[in-house]
Amino acid sequence: MRRKILIFTLLFTVMACVACSDKEIKDNSREANTYTASEDENTENSNKETSDDGTADLLKAEETSAALFDYELRDDGIYIHKYFGDDLYVVIPEQIEGKDVVGIDEKGFYGRQVKGVVIPGTIKEIGETAFGACDSLETIIIKDGNLKNIEKACFMLCKKLTYVQLPQGLEIIGPEAFDGCESLKRIELPNSVTTIGSAAFYHCSSLEEIELPDSVTTIGGTAFMECPSLKELNVPDSVTTPKSDFYNN
Repeated sequence: MRRKILIFTLLFTVMACVACSDKEIKDNSREANTYTASEDENTENSNKETSDDGTADLLKAEETSAALFDYELRDDGIYIHKYFGDDLYVVIPEQIEGKDVVGIDEKGFYGRQVKGVVIPGTIKEIGETAFGACDSLETIIIKDGNLKNIEKACFMLCKKLTYVQLPQGLEIIGPEAFDGCESLKRIELPNSVTTIGSAAFYHCSSLEEIELPDSVTTIGGTAFMECPSLKELNVPDSVTTPKSDFYNN
């Protein structure tokens, strides 16, 4: 009788150990699955954040096909008359048909629903309102090269524009060039800029920081008016126009 009790006790102990082991395995498995799900969620969020970064997506974009431009060969190179594609990110080619792309005509991108544009260093002329009223435009990158002048109202009313990379060698920012770019928070001017036209940054309501290089000698009237977020504007001594003419904070 004692022998049967001992055998029964041993069997019960073994079964209890097996049950505990199974429970531990299941718990570990559940924890592993929970960790994997959390890791996948973090990866998904990370990918979403990356895809939401317009500048990163623009830098990864391929050169835009020449077939999406209406262009013309003139004496000094190719001029883009109109962009009629629907790509969100546009990388303007340096050459078309073996000729340098040197200009973008007036209203060439006017009102187009693009998010980002890369302008090559071969460009030496961008016409008035070339990118005006591009409501979706967030990022503009102009590569160093031949561009000396941003014409009147070139980026006027690009309400979502947040990042602008201006090229070294740029000398003139024309009147109303960034007028109404209400999402623009910061812009860095190259140390080649000499002239900022009237109302160039008028109504840039989110503009918090802009550094004027010592090369600037002329600032037009109302250039930085109605910029309530711009609490301080350091003006070079080379500018003789009264500050009150172009800045009212």
